[in-house]
Amino acid sequence: MNDFIFYYSLAVSAISALYLIFDLVRFYLAKASTKWPSTEAIISEAALKSYGFWTKKKKPYIRYKYRINNKSYTSSTYSLYSDHLDKEEQDSFLSTYEKGKSITIKYWPLTPLISTIKTDTSKIFPIKIISIAVIALLFLSINYLAQNTDYIERYFTPEIYYYNKAVENYEKKNYTEAIKNIDKVLITQKNNADVYLFRAVLNDSLGNTKAAIDDLTQCINIAPDSIQYLFYRGNYYLKAKEYKKAIQDYDLYLKDTFDLDAVNNKKAALLLLSKDDSLTKKNSIQ
Repeated sequence: MNDFIFYYSLAVSAISALYLIFDLVRFYLAKASTKWPSTEAIISEAALKSYGFWTKKKKPYIRYKYRINNKSYTSSTYSLYSDHLDKEEQDSFLSTYEKGKSITIKYWPLTPLISTIKTDTSKIFPIKIISIAVIALLFLSINYLAQNTDYIERYFTPEIYYYNKAVENYEKKNYTEAIKNIDKVLITQKNNADVYLFRAVLNDSLGNTKAAIDDLTQCINIAPDSIQYLFYRGNYYLKAKEYKKAIQDYDLYLKDTFDLDAVNNKKAALLLLSKDDSLTKKNSIQ
């Protein structure tokens, strides 16, 4: 349900913003048209067309041609702001605007292609009420989005959203959910070693040391120069009782650095390996 509300608010905000921009441009042109220069035009086509199944009202369809500075123009604009006609206007429209008849129009000096027949702005007020309602709807939609930024983050920067969710779940010890979050991060962050490291920690928290080792192997493949991953994997090998592999990782790690923890862990691995070998020999003799 929240997803639906998010998408709905986002769509309404975008559509409302576009409508308001378009409406403001029309409003400006309609008000300005009363002061535009006029010229004669010849009607080439005129008709009344229905604009909805639920209403008997009709709006005008008209085409006319005119010349400005020896250049021909064709327009179909009856009114820049509202083409809706009342019953009296509908009854007189076809007789007023007959094909071939000469009429006076207004045109925009900056762009003569934009012209209009009607310059009456008396219908602007009721339409402004609609615009005010749209503004209110836009405000409410933006307000909802502002209070639900996690949805914006989720759909526009999902890797950040799901990584933060993984951290939250880790802190709550919801390790299984945290891994699901990290798996979604890895859809777009397949070459991010640190994300695999985080998943290794999560897998180890669930007792899945083998999966943690696989994640550390991914880290090493992605960032072979980051020797710290060798130390981490060695620790998981030690925990998994794979002592020889642990010693190998510690040796590779200690080639380029000195780390007392790694030295001590290697000693522990050697000791445990020695005990295992002794036990194996003892069992074989028996």
